[in-house]
Amino acid sequence: MSASRRKAHFELWVIGRAALSDQGPGHKGPSTIQIPVIDLQSTHIASMMEMIREASANLGIFQAANHGIPVSVMDEAVQGVRRFHEQDDEVKKGFYTRDLSSTLVYISNYDLYSSPALNWRDIFFFIYGSVTSAA
Repeated sequence: MSASRRKAHFELWVIGRAALSDQGPGHKGPSTIQIPVIDLQSTHIASMMEMIREASANLGIFQAANHGIPVSVMDEAVQGVRRFHEQDDEVKKGFYTRDLSSTLVYISNYDLYSSPALNWRDIFFFIYGSVTSAA
């Protein structure tokens, strides 16, 4: 491995002191982020769509209310994700990919070469239906 490659590799493991929290790892202090709740049964479609667009662009997240999905289905989805992550690593390896354009992705450290610090977590997602870009 070349010296410049070793330096780049090492820098993935180092984060500047200024970026660290004074409270230490795992600090669960109060959050100032408020997640918008969007009523999907709203009769004001244009307003609802603007709220979705704004929340997606500015926060990347929102809570959907009155979406019609039964709680039992949502609970089973959570259990399914838990069952997937609790499987043996050998089973999960069959799903592993770094191709984020795939419809089914299981990945660790997706931002390995772009983040100032390593992000040690597993991510599993799938895309269902068609994805179109807004023109």
